[in-house]
Formats: sequence, C-alpha cells, structure tokens
Amino acid sequence: TNFYSRQRPKCASYVDAMLGGLLRDSRIRTVLLCANFHQYQGPEQVELTNGYTDVVEKLRASGKRVIAVYPIPVYAFDPLTVLGLRRQFHLPIDDVGMGRAEFENSTQQARTFLDSLYRRGLVERFLPEPLLCGGQRCRVYTATTGPLYFNQSHLSLQGVRTLAATLPL
Repeated sequence: TNFYSRQRPKCASYVDAMLGGLLRDSRIRTVLLCANFHQYQGPEQVELTNGYTDVVEKLRASGKRVIAVYPIPVYAFDPLTVLGLRRQFHLPIDDVGMGRAEFENSTQQARTFLDSLYRRGLVERFLPEPLLCGGQRCRVYTATTGPLYFNQSHLSLQGVRTLAATLPL
C-alpha cells in the first residue's frame, strides 16, 4: 500500500502481507476493513485514506466483497477505569460515554471518506453507531452487554460480539 505511519513504521509491511494473503486465498470472499481514522490527522490522514482506497480497489479487483466498518466512538479516558471508579462510589455507570453530536463531529471526515467509497460501489457499509449510540448518547457500558470497550479506542469482546451478531454476512 502507499501508507506509511511514523507512529507505526511496520504497519505498511503488515498490511501488504495481509493483503497478499487475502488476495491469494480464494476461500475468502468477504473482507471487513476497520481503521482508526481518529488516530491520524493532517498529512497522515491523507496517506491513510489513499492507502485504504488502494487496499479496497485491489480487493475488489480480485472479486472480494468489501465491508467498511464505520468509526466507533473513541474516548479521551479509559472506560474501564471510569466504570470501576463510578461503581466504587455507587454512581450510575450506564451513562458513561459521549454525546452523539460530539461523536458525529469527531468522525465526520472519516464517514465522508467512507461514504465516497460506498457511493462508488467499492464497499458496503457496516455502521456500529446504532448499536453503540442509543438516543443522544454513545455509551461504553450497557446493562445487557456489560462493558463495550477495553480501552479508549478498542471494543471489548462483549462489544465485538454485540456488533458481530448484526453483520450482514
């Protein structure tokens, strides 16, 4: 790919190796693509979107179905620490998260980019937002699922299972 990250110098070679394996394996017909767009700003974001587009085009050219996983809320705090502290002090934990407007604002560029790939017919969309953001609030915990995150920007196993159950596979 044509993406190089100063933060993760081995990322490009890893992506190239994974992409090569996906392209060679005819048993794999559907590929889910996730990226933490929030982590890359400025010139690196342009490089990321160019690299992402390159990967999508190569996968599509080989006959693969590509599903773009849209951004999830990314927090400036550690969800499990906050949940633990609130529980310790007998405070409610089901309201820990961020407002939906803040989430939408922080992911606007990424969603616009992914929408452009969708409009070109290169990807299908998978939107985690409806499952993570009910009403006007995105939450890190629900009573039925438990903690949805294990750190600021990664879903817990419970969070992933919740999303995976709704994937259009």
